[in-house]
Amino acid sequence: MNTINFNQSGGFPFETNILDEMQKAYEIFNALGSIAGNFSIISGCDVVGATAANGVVFINGEVLPFVGGTVTTNVKIVEAITPLEFEDLNTRDVIYKRHATFGTAAVVYPWADFKRPIPTKDLAALFTGIADQFNVIITKLNTIQVGAQVQQPTDWNAITGVTRLLNKPDLSNPFLYKGTFSVGEITSADLKMDIIIPDVGTASYIVVGSLVSTGLNWNDDNDVIWVVKTKTSTGFSLLLREVSGNVQSLHFNYALIEI
Repeated sequence: MNTINFNQSGGFPFETNILDEMQKAYEIFNALGSIAGNFSIISGCDVVGATAANGVVFINGEVLPFVGGTVTTNVKIVEAITPLEFEDLNTRDVIYKRHATFGTAAVVYPWADFKRPIPTKDLAALFTGIADQFNVIITKLNTIQVGAQVQQPTDWNAITGVTRLLNKPDLSNPFLYKGTFSVGEITSADLKMDIIIPDVGTASYIVVGSLVSTGLNWNDDNDVIWVVKTKTSTGFSLLLREVSGNVQSLHFNYALIEI
């Protein structure tokens, strides 16, 4: 900031140009309002009910006193000019006093645009919270594999490249095991027959099957009901119920589907 050394001997030349330099020196304080931003409430202006208190605001590069009153939609700038008589007996405008207040004028500023800035002492806590969130994001980004694709579309038929679908089931052979078991004649009203299979590695499967007639008389072979019980990785039990005492000749075709 510019300064003036008044404390000198020999008769200080206190002329109007010195006063002008003084005015230029303190005008630089207007720039401090830019730290808060345009239309900032620097101090005061507390609203209680429908009334705002006096305070200080920053408007378009100028720090101004604010004269409070009943809150209205707009804020205006009022300038009062005081003329003084000079040694040549002529009167000229000398003192310009400016302040902001509520009201209407050719140029107004919406009161809703005036905001109170965050105090400097509170910025440390604010930035600490932002830094914590930023660190969480960075940690998450560091876990993403280099070259990973975001929302990469997949192609069922692709066998190479980033669009291929990994671990897709082999729909050409969806069965754990397929087989045919010879039932023959149901020798009692209720019959349990154990079907042994190669180890399929799980007992969690569905038995899809059908009884197939191999006899001469179809109306003898269609009197049987079947269910499955005791599933293991190496076999299951076929439970048969004979509705009539006719002689049957049956096969059981089955397939195992994992669930």
